[in-house]
Amino acid sequence: MEELWVSLGVVVAVFIALFIFGIKKIKNLERKISKRISIQYSLLNEAQSPTYATDSSVGMDLYSNKENFRLSPGERRFVGTGVFLSVPAGYEGQIRPRADWAGQYGITILNTPGSIDQNVKREIRVLLFNAGKKVITITRGARIARIVFVSVVKASLNLVSGLNQEEQEK
Repeated sequence: MEELWVSLGVVVAVFIALFIFGIKKIKNLERKISKRISIQYSLLNEAQSPTYATDSSVGMDLYSNKENFRLSPGERRFVGTGVFLSVPAGYEGQIRPRADWAGQYGITILNTPGSIDQNVKREIRVLLFNAGKKVITITRGARIARIVFVSVVKASLNLVSGLNQEEQEK
């Protein structure tokens, strides 16, 4: 009976250790996710600053700085946001479409995701495309895209021979 209590004690101790270790891993992950970077920006006259819709939003909304216009089916158009960013080295801003617009109206972004890195010195423009069947009116101040900031890794390519050689022979 004594051995059973010892075994049970060991199981409980292991469970507690794993639980505590798991909590520490989760807290470390939360710290990584909640990492913040500071990005300098400027705006053209009357443009709206990018904003997070909620505390849990991954991307910041970008707003149209163009006067109201109509986007016909099959038409694409660059839409200015009036936002200029200074993205730090090691990061990029990925311009992504809004899921609700794609689902409701067929509006998406060509060249997705668009990359804004430290080399981009111009106004952020979004290439909207109407893949739907109706003419859509885009108003000034409408949320047209999201920008998600991510860290990037530079790769070193090493030229070798023989990769995928089997597929080349078919």
